[in-house]
Amino acid sequence: MGAAARTKAVMLALAPALAQLPADAVTRPGSESHGGFSRLDQSTQQATVESTYAISVALGEQLTGHLGELMGTCATDGTSANDAACLDALVDRLGPLALRHALSAEDRAFFVATAGATPVDPAAVADVLAVMTASPGFLYQLESGAQEVSPGVWALDAYELAARLAYHFWQGPPDAELLASAASGALLEEEAYRAQVQRLLEDPRAEPGLDEFVRQWLRLDSLGSLTSRVGTPLYDAFAGANRPTDGLREAMFDDVLRAARWNLREGASLDDFLLDSRQFTTSAELAAIYEAPAWDGVSAPQALPPVRAGLLTRAALLANDSANTRPIMKGLRIRNAVLCDEIPPPPPSVMVTTPELSSESTTRQVVANLTEQRGTSCAGCHSLWLNPMGFSSENFDALGRARTHQQLFDLTGAPTVALPVDTSAVARINSDDDRMFADLREVSSRIAESRRFDSCFARQYFRYTFRRPEVLTGDGCSLRALDDAARAGSLFDALAAPAFLPSFKTRRLND
Repeated sequence: MGAAARTKAVMLALAPALAQLPADAVTRPGSESHGGFSRLDQSTQQATVESTYAISVALGEQLTGHLGELMGTCATDGTSANDAACLDALVDRLGPLALRHALSAEDRAFFVATAGATPVDPAAVADVLAVMTASPGFLYQLESGAQEVSPGVWALDAYELAARLAYHFWQGPPDAELLASAASGALLEEEAYRAQVQRLLEDPRAEPGLDEFVRQWLRLDSLGSLTSRVGTPLYDAFAGANRPTDGLREAMFDDVLRAARWNLREGASLDDFLLDSRQFTTSAELAAIYEAPAWDGVSAPQALPPVRAGLLTRAALLANDSANTRPIMKGLRIRNAVLCDEIPPPPPSVMVTTPELSSESTTRQVVANLTEQRGTSCAGCHSLWLNPMGFSSENFDALGRARTHQQLFDLTGAPTVALPVDTSAVARINSDDDRMFADLREVSSRIAESRRFDSCFARQYFRYTFRRPEVLTGDGCSLRALDDAARAGSLFDALAAPAFLPSFKTRRLND
């Protein structure tokens, strides 16, 4: 059995234990009621402790099934004279990888002692591996650098810095090159440090981290199942030839993520990413919705039809799981996730209802009638901030298809009337901007001109990087530095920028 096959077999055996590990919950910063990042979830449940222990035990058992490959012939040669040295060599090899720093004498002695008097017995070695992978140093990023650089602030040592870099950019442990740079102390030198940051971000292993950030920043996973209403008369009539399959939802997400990855590798700016209206989907199903040939994933992507204005007109940010558009939620996502406007939640006395598809009025008319009645508690936020931004995208339906008219249906799915959509809106990109915009294309261009997209990216990426909400009185300098990088450089520079903040290289007493 080859190494890849053995790895697959071990992971298959670990699957039941891994499935019990609680996923990090998306935690909303501050008083926000939508969005958030899983990195902000610092909770540890009893299930976390029990499942990590079970995983470690199962891993030890699986690996010691290949004892000769794990430890060498010294473990299987039939003599006990070299058993202690055999175990020492295993601990010396795996210990620094598990703890992500050079082993101290105490660490080494502790792991070796776990095996007791039978250093190469499979059960004893399994215990060593289980203890090693269940230790806090393996499960958590422990930071205890002793150099105090200011009251309550300590510099990370080279190994801690290597781990922080690797887990931020790769979501995994440092590789041999990064550990070697830490071991030599070179990582603490500015030139070597910059080279490592560039290497890590240029490496394909950085893509999963970028994907995770973009998915959570833009709230892609808030899109529900696109197939839950397939088979009902109204939805089937609405979808027509584009009845969604199970793969369409992920294809919509992948479209946005591929756009981000391509712009990163191309050296494009954040505004280029915002306004990039090229075809990035390889899905024939989503390509049909875009009315453009699917991308081959390799050659230069081609332009989508002119109605597409970039990020905000990609299907993932337009679609929902019904036959009706959701202009309020679309407006909220742009306000809150893209512009970082803080929109207060509805008053407790308000009964929140989802506008249903009318058989005789456009969705815009229904939403305006429901939420913009003069003198109500809803009218202020909805008429000024939420509705207009959502209305500007009403030339796209609930599958993200472009349209000039909204076809209405009765509950049996019978068509009633097709009414022209109205996308004109006073979107108020800035609070004093009362200009009328024709549609989401004009809104997107104005957002880019305002530079608010860059600033909001900086704030959202700060939260993702440091796993906490910003504190304006203490994080102002860091936010300005990230904002400057987002505005002045490329998407690559913006993503690299947090690693050069003093706060990235230090730990605080209350972290």
